[in-house]
Amino acid sequence: MSRPAPSTIRRSHRPLKVAAKTIFALLVLAVAWKLAAGMDWETLRSRLGQVDRALAAAAALLLAGRLVAWAQRWGLALARLGEPSRPLRRLAAVAASVAVNHATPYLRVFGAIFRARYLARGSRLSFGRHYGVVLFDQATHGAAAALLLWGVGVVLAWQRGSLLLVAVGLGVGAAASLSVVGLRSGRISLSSRLVETVIAGARARAERFPALAEHGRGLVEMLRRLLGQGDLLLAMIGWSLVYATFNAGAQWLVFRALDVEIGLAAVVAVVGGGVIVGAVTGSPGGVATTEAAMAAGFIALGIGETDAAAATLIYRGLHYAVVIATGVPALLYFELAERRGVRESPSPAPGAASESGPPPSGSAVDPDE
Repeated sequence: MSRPAPSTIRRSHRPLKVAAKTIFALLVLAVAWKLAAGMDWETLRSRLGQVDRALAAAAALLLAGRLVAWAQRWGLALARLGEPSRPLRRLAAVAASVAVNHATPYLRVFGAIFRARYLARGSRLSFGRHYGVVLFDQATHGAAAALLLWGVGVVLAWQRGSLLLVAVGLGVGAAASLSVVGLRSGRISLSSRLVETVIAGARARAERFPALAEHGRGLVEMLRRLLGQGDLLLAMIGWSLVYATFNAGAQWLVFRALDVEIGLAAVVAVVGGGVIVGAVTGSPGGVATTEAAMAAGFIALGIGETDAAAATLIYRGLHYAVVIATGVPALLYFELAERRGVRESPSPAPGAASESGPPPSGSAVDPDE
């Protein structure tokens, strides 16, 4: 008896995934409702007015710095392919994609699509190959997030004197490292099983969206090529850790702006957990669910309810302000000014930018045109 294709299995599981996400989101919102019901709103409003504005401004700068670290990480992969891009244009593409993701519930894939299509314009690489680079960038970021949360968990267990949890954490980390990373001829490489899992996920994503389906072969080829370069993976993980440091550092500064003492490791854990909750629930930009998870996390670590709510609201407010201030102008640039320039330039011959090979210099593949 033949086995069903992986794509068929994924489609059959999709309703279950949607149901699980919905239930999880409702549970998180129930926590948010409980926190809101017990909150002294007058005290919270007063607490929000006591924030040190200079430190809050510094936190906003760190949040903007995340985009720079992200653009640098993405640029490493492009440079390895001999496809240098202008730093400011790459930064604008990142900002625009983040803004798109904050407006599309359950469909954060759109931000990745926009990021790839913007840089594909005027590039020798097709849209599909650029999207493969974007998927590799996302994979490295996910690996860095898992590594950071694991490290923070071990540190927190050590600080609380739980040697058993420290030993378990180190054992799990060692086992995970051996299962996904190997040494081959003196070079670090990912296990073939992990590579194929990532590629299978990329194929499934391409099958779901017509804008990606016709470019599936190119994005898979590019993803496979990049996943085989362990040194590049480590360098990009390094930039992801810089990103996470800016992210958690901004929240830590907000606590300092409220004159609340809290350890940086605890902030990293709560912020990272809040981001994961927001991503799993699928709300636009994690709105409501991320805030609820973060506030609950800080309260669980011993921060007072009012201080936890105030610090979370200020941090997330700064986050949204940075996303709007940077992302909206970037979107307008790409969709209005640059699109006009693309339309006015000579069009390539039909089929010149197929996925069978890189398009000629100056051409681009845009799934919406």
